[in-house]
Amino acid sequence: MTTRVRPNSKRCVVIGGSGFLGRHLVEKLLDRGYSVSVFDIRQSYELPGVTFLQGDLCDKQALLTALKNVSLVFHCASPAPSSDDRTLFERVNVQGTKTAIEACIEAGVQKMVLTSSASVVYDGTDIKNGSEDLQYATKPIDYYTQTKIQQEKLVLEAC
Repeated sequence: MTTRVRPNSKRCVVIGGSGFLGRHLVEKLLDRGYSVSVFDIRQSYELPGVTFLQGDLCDKQALLTALKNVSLVFHCASPAPSSDDRTLFERVNVQGTKTAIEACIEAGVQKMVLTSSASVVYDGTDIKNGSEDLQYATKPIDYYTQTKIQQEKLVLEAC
């Protein structure tokens, strides 16, 4: 019989925590008393109280190690929208997200929060009074947006 350890509700991992958004999120989580680990392909800063775990988002075993006894995951990893590397967007935003979902399920993570982009609903006209139920753009403006739409759909399907 396998005994599952209940994750600490204040222990979280920020995937992509070395990026602009991820770093600010890490600081806010620390301010709110969370125990924070950052899982990223690179370490761009040091912060007292933060454990950095360097690894590839597509490496399920590395993710499983990082997610041990974690209840909450924030997925902020993504190449910068200014990049024009379709292969990189596919690898990180689509394949990496599939791997993260699988690892979260296997590790018993209770919640995964995905950061996305307003571009997923941008159809060329200004968005006024937008809400969470806006339809995805029918003609994504770039590879970044195309893969962010795929990414959101993967996460929503996993719910």
